[in-house]
Parts: sequence; structure tokens; C-alpha cells
Amino acid sequence: KDLSSLRPGNGYWTVCLRDGKYQARGSSVYYLSLSVNPQRVGVFVDYEKGLVCFNDVES
Repeated sequence: KDLSSLRPGNGYWTVCLRDGKYQARGSSVYYLSLSVNPQRVGVFVDYEKGLVCFNDVES
């Protein structure tokens, strides 16, 4: 799928698996090194601090 529209300017900050690699995508792309492939991902947002955290809810 085309991910070009999934960017902060359009209201999206994403974590995805593409070509076998996990990526965090915002204004830049960051490759994530994970020891386990998550099945369910939790999201924590602290608006006042400008913080978004992702975690594996199974661990």
C-alpha cells in the first residue's frame, strides 16, 4: 500500500511493518529493532508533554 499520505501533515503518526522491517513514521522514518514481533500494540499519549509511546501489550 502507498504510505505517502500517512504523515503528520495529514494527522498521522504511524508504526508499521514494511518489507519485513518495523518503522516508526513521522516527519522522518525510524527503523525499530524489536526482540519479539508484537501481536497487539498499546498506545499511550501524553498530550501536554507531546509524548506518544507504543508498547507490546502481551509482554
